Amino acid sequence: MLKINQYIKKHFYYVALATLIFVNSAYSKVIIWDLGDTLLEIDQLAMAGQIGMGDLFFHSLFSWSSPIEIKDQVFKILNQIKKPTNRQHHPTYNEQPLPELICNWLEGSKDSQQISKEVNQFIDDPKNSKFFSSDRHKRIIKNSIEAMFNSKELAKNMKPIKSNIKLLEKCAKKNHKLFILSNFDAKTFNCLKKSRRFKKVFQYFKPENIVISSDIGLLKPDPKIYDHIIKKYNLDPKECTFIDDQKDNLKAAEKAGIKTIFYKGTKQLEKELKSQKLI
Repeated sequence: MLKINQYIKKHFYYVALATLIFVNSAYSKVIIWDLGDTLLEIDQLAMAGQIGMGDLFFHSLFSWSSPIEIKDQVFKILNQIKKPTNRQHHPTYNEQPLPELICNWLEGSKDSQQISKEVNQFIDDPKNSKFFSSDRHKRIIKNSIEAMFNSKELAKNMKPIKSNIKLLEKCAKKNHKLFILSNFDAKTFNCLKKSRRFKKVFQYFKPENIVISSDIGLLKPDPKIYDHIIKKYNLDPKECTFIDDQKDNLKAAEKAGIKTIFYKGTKQLEKELKSQKLI
């Protein structure tokens, strides 16, 4: 009997550790995170600086338009350069269809140099001057598109959403399996990965658990991209929760049997994670 007690004491630590691992794994889930506007966001001040702070100010002053309208104007120009195709599952941003050139870029069928060449040819063509109210307006649009498609500059103009990174850390501490599923250009993503600025974001994800649209030629909300991540990693959709800021992406995930969280803000996200007992 004494020998048995000594054996138990000697191996108690290992038994307790094994029990803890078993309990944690029993309750661990799979959380799939979007990247842009969920974990990372555009640094508006940095972006404005690259586009031209003075140009933006005077354009707003004399045209009575908001700098926010520039995005809609950029989309309009991009749609003129290449008309939308009949995609069955067209990606959207804030419920607006993404221009086809952006789709090409995000799925890896065109690189930033090809797109920049097409854009510059269109903007510099005198026949297209009707799209611009002034030389300043033309310059703003050109710089905006350059900031959008230049991988190094785009990476510089992004920043982590610190409050959401704290929630990501809480998920990691719960021993959940963490994935990224994002519509993203590979070159820009690699710039982000190399930057020390984003080290705290990517430390929670195994490199093999990151799925980027341009690497596989598929874009959310195409159902095939959800089938891809489920089959590749042998995931049970019922054990997965997908976090994204675009409704169409979430609807497609739900059709694949995945639980979802529509990201609107940090406090709301924290509440949703708690309600699903993920943190």
